[in-house]
Amino acid sequence: MIDERCFQWALDANLQLFRAAGAGHKRTQLAQLNRAGAVLSSSLGLEATLQAILRLALEVTNAEYGIFRLLDDSGQDLVTAAVEGKNLEKPLVQALPREGKHVTGWGATHRQSLLIGDLSEPPWNEYYFPLDRDLEMRSELAVPLLGTSGRLEGVLNLESPQVRAFDVDDQLLLETFAGQAVVAIQQARLLDALQEIAEGVLEMPCEQVLERLVDITRHLINATGVELETSDRLFRVGAPVGRKAQAALDGLGHLTAYLEEPGEWEQKVVACLAHHAVLALKNERRLEQLKNSQQRQALTETFAAVGDLSANLLHQLNNKIGAIPVRVEGIWDKAGAQVQESPYLAKNLQKIQDSAQNALQIVRQNLSILRPRASGMVSLSQCARRATKELELEELVSCELEVPPVHGDFRSLTLVFLNLFENAARAMQGKGQIMVVGKASESSVIVKVADNGPGIPLERQSTVFELSSDRSQPHNLGFGLWWVRTVMERMDGSIELESDGKTGTTFVLEFPLP
Repeated sequence: MIDERCFQWALDANLQLFRAAGAGHKRTQLAQLNRAGAVLSSSLGLEATLQAILRLALEVTNAEYGIFRLLDDSGQDLVTAAVEGKNLEKPLVQALPREGKHVTGWGATHRQSLLIGDLSEPPWNEYYFPLDRDLEMRSELAVPLLGTSGRLEGVLNLESPQVRAFDVDDQLLLETFAGQAVVAIQQARLLDALQEIAEGVLEMPCEQVLERLVDITRHLINATGVELETSDRLFRVGAPVGRKAQAALDGLGHLTAYLEEPGEWEQKVVACLAHHAVLALKNERRLEQLKNSQQRQALTETFAAVGDLSANLLHQLNNKIGAIPVRVEGIWDKAGAQVQESPYLAKNLQKIQDSAQNALQIVRQNLSILRPRASGMVSLSQCARRATKELELEELVSCELEVPPVHGDFRSLTLVFLNLFENAARAMQGKGQIMVVGKASESSVIVKVADNGPGIPLERQSTVFELSSDRSQPHNLGFGLWWVRTVMERMDGSIELESDGKTGTTFVLEFPLP
């Protein structure tokens, strides 16, 4: 922001040129005065800009008083934004109704400049509203402040106690000043809007930011309608009537405004707000990535703790349960004759020994999956075939997995396919077909495991990945699909279910490529 004293020096220089040229050459000096206004509007704040424009307008038109009234957010009242004149610090009233019977209201309603030679003559004597009780004006010049899109921003008024103090050249000059004021007002509104959106990006959910951005776009440029479209969302206000002013959202979508005649300013506004929409969308993505990263980290830490716990538990169970077969053998060694004489005792000792061994096997099979394993590059085709062989489902499974290796643990990924195949075979009761196909992109491998069984009922689909106990399988602690999803998430992959609930079920696995 430049020093106001420097601008005043430039302004005084322009005024000297203007006065030297004489009143007959007012039009030839408009370009110089216009440049001065441009410098001012781009360098000072809104209030200072309007005040300086008023001072300039009073100087070149010999007016006694001047006032800017701007339309408020409601669109109903014209509120004082700047006032200039002898011994006048503020007007009689701060706000006037937009459609009131006064000169300012006439300019706002008719959206035309108004040159009044004598305010005491009808009909203007009924429209005159004094700036101050002690002031009696005779001439007035009012110019509406209209944006390039036709939006009414306010009205600029000049007044004089002299009859017919203003002429057509003064009107032309004031319209030039009004144009500079509109630029300053539009820039100020845009900066306020950008600040609001920038703060919203940091504080509000993305949905709310985008909704507000669409409303702001429409308000700033007086658009008939505005649309913000992304791959998964659409925000719309108003009607798509008129020509488009559009800006891309950095490959994420588009922001489109519909106006009667979009110009350079409107396109600039749309481009600026589109940039902030991109910031909101990218911030949303970063937060989601951070959330996922934190969840994965928490999952990793949880599983590390569970792994340690399972190792300790397995060690203790091995010591306790492993001692049972030893003690049973000791009984046979020391009391074999007595045991042989009692079929009941012999039968139950054998059951105790078998139960202990089965218990050890179950614990080792189910808890070992939670222990950390060494990772490397793994062939998904080999994992699927190993699972098929272990389940003896060669006749049911058709595997076509010509895809690149992925980073993971061979046994864990084999168990992923084993769980999916086992579930499908159970649902089909050993009859049907399980198809495994895959394809690769630059960043991931997609594998589909599909069956032609009865499908998973719709009411159950939301809970299939939850941890539960499956008591139908004596050697299953209920990890199942929950564990499959967990393995996929631990390696930054995913699993999704596709089923109409009636025929067939497809599990879609996505594995990241290094």
